[in-house]
Amino acid sequence: ALGQMSLEDGDKKEAMEYFDLAVDDCTDYEVYLLIYSACSDALLEADGTAYLEKALEIEPQTYKDLASVGRVYYSLEETAKAMEYLDRAVEGGYTEAVPVLGSIYLEENNIAAARALYEKAKDKGLGDADYYNGYALCSLAEGKPEEALMFIQEGLEASGERESRSLLFNEVAAYEAKRDFDTARDKAAAFLEIYPND
Repeated sequence: ALGQMSLEDGDKKEAMEYFDLAVDDCTDYEVYLLIYSACSDALLEADGTAYLEKALEIEPQTYKDLASVGRVYYSLEETAKAMEYLDRAVEGGYTEAVPVLGSIYLEENNIAAARALYEKAKDKGLGDADYYNGYALCSLAEGKPEEALMFIQEGLEASGERESRSLLFNEVAAYEAKRDFDTARDKAAAFLEIYPND
C-alpha cells in the first residue's frame, strides 16, 4: 500500500524501496501480482515485470500456487505456460483457477475448450454461479445472447445472492448484444444499486 501511494505521488524511487521491502523473503505470489498491477497502473510495466520474474523463482507448493504461477505467466503474456499451470491447478481441484483459464480460452477463440473446461470443473466442485456464467460467456462469444440469458437465469436461480455479481454483470452485456439497450440500461442501473462501487 505504501509503495502504491508513493507511485501515486510520483515518487518512483521510494515506491521501489517499499516494493523491495515487501518482497524480501516473500513467498506470496499475490504480493508480486499486486506490485505488478500498481506498476502497470503507473505506466511502469517494465518495473512490474521484474517483480513477476522474481515471483517465478518461488517453488509452488499447492494447487493455489500453481494457479498463481499461471496468472504470473499470463501477466507476462506467456499464454501457453499460463494455460499449463492453470490447467494443473484445475486438475488438482482448485476451481478458482477456472474463470481465468476459461477467459484465456475465449481470448484464443477456443470456445469448445472453454465449454469442456466448465463441464469438467463442475465435477470438481465448481460453484453454480461460475459454471453458468462460464457457459453464458461461451454463448456470448458465439454470438448467441438469448442462449447466454438462459444460462444466466439458470445461474441466478441456482446460486446465492453473494455469488451472482458476474452473472448480473454479464446479463447487461447479453442485453447489449441483443441490441435491447433499454433493458440493458435498466439492468445496469439495478446492478449499480447493488454494487455502487463497480
